[in-house]
Amino acid sequence: MHNMFIIAKREYLERVRSRSFVIMTLFIPLLMFGITVVPTMLANRGTDETKHMVVVAADRDTAEMIRSRIEQRQDEGKSGDEPEVKMKTKKGLQPTHFTVEVSTDTSDSQRAALTKKVKDKTLDGFLWATPDAIKARKLDFVTRDVSSFIENGMLGRSVSDALRRSALK
Repeated sequence: MHNMFIIAKREYLERVRSRSFVIMTLFIPLLMFGITVVPTMLANRGTDETKHMVVVAADRDTAEMIRSRIEQRQDEGKSGDEPEVKMKTKKGLQPTHFTVEVSTDTSDSQRAALTKKVKDKTLDGFLWATPDAIKARKLDFVTRDVSSFIENGMLGRSVSDALRRSALK
């Protein structure tokens, strides 16, 4: 029995002293941290700056309806009615704020110009709502920050609500 403990102790010490044991002891907690904390940090990241976007639609009423719903969602987020709109920043929870312009020019040159502005970082994004896209329920949203799930979700709900209201009109 005594010999069995001596053998088990020797085997244990051999395993613990190996380089792979030390590396995996450090690597596994780092891997768990990366899997759990990093995606949460990415989803909750945000800034307290105002984001500038353009809503492009052939019909001015539709574009104005989308703009007004985005602004209403922002006001709901500021009043605390909708906690999912809020984003965590260094200063605490702050709602995302958008300034929204409306355009009725749905030409390909306008789309190319807006895409260039997004790539040049002079514009944060634009929503392309042509009549065909509205019928197909497939609007294009071009943005430079695709990782902000909360913002994109808020904008998606605002647009679908605006299109629903526009259809009911």
